Amino acid sequence: MDPDASKPGATGFDEQFVDRNGDVTPNFDVEANWKFIRILVGTGHVDRIFADVHLKRAFCEYAVAKGMREEWGETLRKLRHWKNHKDHMHVRLVCPKNSAQ
Repeated sequence: MDPDASKPGATGFDEQFVDRNGDVTPNFDVEANWKFIRILVGTGHVDRIFADVHLKRAFCEYAVAKGMREEWGETLRKLRHWKNHKDHMHVRLVCPKNSAQ
């Protein structure tokens, strides 16, 4: 457990993927994570993915550098900035159509 986990806004994860300058660290594999979130979104079961604004920017820049395909826009639209997410992402799933709630 991170000794700073008791500080306000701390998540308890040991590693930050965004440094104090807002730069994504080399420890965050943008390519591998991009592939992963594209697979998740491709299932049709993802409503939103919450990540730090700097991580979203890194994904946008990666997509453009790789020749931004039209279908990638859906993945980028699912990504939403949420503060205190410099070391993890949350995936919100779509509720089944027959769900009462």
